[in-house]
Amino acid sequence: SLPAARDASIRGQFGLPTDGILLCSFGEAHKLDASMLRVWARILARTPAATLWLPRYNALAEENLRTHARQLGLAEDRLVFSPPALRCLGGKCTRHSGKGSLVLSDSEYLAAALAADIYLDTGPSVGSPLALASLMWAAVPAVTLAGERAVARTSASFLLAAADDGMGWLV
Repeated sequence: SLPAARDASIRGQFGLPTDGILLCSFGEAHKLDASMLRVWARILARTPAATLWLPRYNALAEENLRTHARQLGLAEDRLVFSPPALRCLGGKCTRHSGKGSLVLSDSEYLAAALAADIYLDTGPSVGSPLALASLMWAAVPAVTLAGERAVARTSASFLLAAADDGMGWLV
């Protein structure tokens, strides 16, 4: 019963906010630094109807992100973490047994491809080029900041290649 293309009206099926613009970023928690959070806070401040969707991290990482968001003047409901039903099949992880890298579940990629409006990369220090490429493959427009490290240049290269198709913006 899922559509073949992005459709904001299905967000409720995934437990995501149903109104406004849904930004997403799926880099691992260690890739989120204070400077990137400040950039995202400015984007959210200039886009009052937007929510930032992040993957479900461990409890400490999520609380630290919420605290930092509050310190940046963001309301707590502006950040949303993947609902448990999306994350590793409702907590019964089959991809990494709850250890190691927090890769996204197939359900999270499907939900993002169908429901997200814009993907925000974690660059320029440490980009998330594989997540960015996956979401671009699903035709989700993306934004990144070019940097000097190879991973940040990779994300920027993806967007430069896609710019002619109107898929990405390089800042």
